[in-house]
Amino acid sequence: TLDPALAARQWSTWTKWAEPVFLGVNGAADPSVTRDGALYRMAYTCSAPEEGRALLCLAESADGFVWQNIPGAGGVPGLVLAGQEGAWDEQLETGYLTKVEDGYRLYYAGYPTSGSPLPGFPGSLGLAHSADGRAFARATETAILLPTPGGYDNDAIFSPTLLAGAGTSYLLYTGHCCSACAEEPGVRLLAATSADGVNWTKVAPPVLTRSTELAWMSEGVGEADLILGPDGAFYLFFTGLQGAQRVIGVARGASPLGPWEINPTPIVSPTVGSFDEGGVLAPQVLIEEGKARMWYLSFTAEGYPWIGYAESAWPLFISSD
Repeated sequence: TLDPALAARQWSTWTKWAEPVFLGVNGAADPSVTRDGALYRMAYTCSAPEEGRALLCLAESADGFVWQNIPGAGGVPGLVLAGQEGAWDEQLETGYLTKVEDGYRLYYAGYPTSGSPLPGFPGSLGLAHSADGRAFARATETAILLPTPGGYDNDAIFSPTLLAGAGTSYLLYTGHCCSACAEEPGVRLLAATSADGVNWTKVAPPVLTRSTELAWMSEGVGEADLILGPDGAFYLFFTGLQGAQRVIGVARGASPLGPWEINPTPIVSPTVGSFDEGGVLAPQVLIEEGKARMWYLSFTAEGYPWIGYAESAWPLFISSD
């Protein structure tokens, strides 16, 4: 086993911006950023306080720092998709935006307003499509990925991230099981594969689970982003859970499904007295111009969500070989 102090020195350090880069509509959560030529597009979870519902909104930027909501549906700034009353996706959150040949796909988690065994359950995965990146409509009225009874995602599927490949695309998501679990209850990173990005086959073993050796991820892992680095390695950015604490970690592997070499030290952590004092989670990363750029969900001490930003010089990992 590699000495943790040595392993930490092999990984790059990250610098956080002192202020949030986006405040959103009634807050902003779960950023999904994609580069589209000279334009950055960000799907995020917004809300309608008067209705108490989670929605999906979209903002655009020329540099990834200054964001503007697009003109939204129904006069709501940024709104691109709302829940359907009484349906499986009455509430929407944790969208993942990606560009495809015929436009854009927006994967998202949906759930009914009244859930069991907890609010927000059962969570399933849906898909919306847009030709222009602004006007979205559901690609199907039914969920494209459902919880597996007794499985690691028995109660919910949240926070999808997609890595498209030649012939096979990989979907990673956060699986929740707290009731009727065949194995230990918990929050894990799970995966599915697809040839068309619409029909998915689940991968049996979890991609990443909690660690008995690293305290910051000892109670679960979730909200991931998976990217293929310029060095040919796969990088997994994820949230580590310990009690109420949320931090962001990174791992590196030769396959999108692992196994993973985990940086033993979190790369982004909350700062006392700052806008992210309440927790940092749900990272989204782009590698460009010699840098790794991260947008993430931050919570204030009072629990209000904003989008934070951090970056690191490339490469993220320097081997001692």
